[in-house]
Amino acid sequence: MIAHLKDQLQEMKAKTSMEGKYIKKDAEVKCSTLSLIIMITNSVSNCFVVQYLKNNKKKPACEQSVSSGWSLSKFL
Repeated sequence: MIAHLKDQLQEMKAKTSMEGKYIKKDAEVKCSTLSLIIMITNSVSNCFVVQYLKNNKKKPACEQSVSSGWSLSKFL
């Protein structure tokens, strides 16, 4: 009887260990997938911003003031 209970305990430990390893691996895969999705999203967002700036051909406000100041000093 005791030997039978020890066998059951050993089986439960093995099952628990395998489940723990599976859960850990599943979490790692989900985390790496999420990281990849975030990187792709950031990359796509940056492409849209660059494309928007190219299409509008406007300089940021800070560059406009610097370039206008340069041309004024060149004029004087």
